[in-house]
Formats: sequence, structure tokens, C-alpha cells
Amino acid sequence: MASYVDIAKEVLASMSDQAEVGPPRETEMTPVYADHGIGTDQQFTLKGQAVELWRDVNRFFIVADEEDAQEAIRQFGARRGEIWARSEVELIGRFEDQAVRDQVEAVKREMDGSLTPDTARNRAGSQVDWQKHKLP
Repeated sequence: MASYVDIAKEVLASMSDQAEVGPPRETEMTPVYADHGIGTDQQFTLKGQAVELWRDVNRFFIVADEEDAQEAIRQFGARRGEIWARSEVELIGRFEDQAVRDQVEAVKREMDGSLTPDTARNRAGSQVDWQKHKLP
């Protein structure tokens, strides 16, 4: 059985081949379930939709962006900790170790939060600069 990260990577890979042009966003989001269309040759886009996934007893939603995350909270009663925007999936996908990804997912769920790049480290410049200034 594929992990949610593998499914998310498949969804994001199919999205990257598409232009971001489409019809105007409808007011209602449409849930897309993992067993309908994902993993096929069918074109797939997430904007205005939420993919609902289950792993063990945990529910996840994958959405295009923060705007769609807020819409999923409103429409499905989801918590932010169980919603993964495309940018968050891309961040966690950088870790090759499944145990690390599982830990990040658990903390995100527990804190009911979102993931963002470490901008403090990015502002500091190189790793040498970061160590020199003792940034967190």
C-alpha cells in the first residue's frame, strides 16, 4: 500500500505538467477520493478541490494552496494539521527517510499547524554564516 506521501507525489507530478489556467473557481470545493482518477493517465488538477486520504486511522486532505486549505477547514470541518498544501508536500518530500516524514506529520497534526520553509536560515545566507551568527 502506498503511503500518503507517495500518493501526494503522484498527484503533484501530474499537476506539474499542466498549466494553471482553468475555469473560474466555484464556490464549493469538490472532494476527490484517492481511488478515483489518481494514478491513471487522466489529467488532474487540485485548485478548488481537496483530495481526502486515509492512512491508518488518520484523515488527510491534499489541496493546492493555503486558500484551498482554509476552504477545506470551512467546508469539511478539517483541522489545519490534517491538511497538506502542495508547498507542504514538496517540503516534506525532501526527506528520504520515511521515519522523519512520519515524525513531521505527527508534529504537524499534534500542533494543528502548517509547514513553511525555514526563512530565518535562508536570510542568514550560507551554512557558515548561519553557524557564525548562531541563528536558531
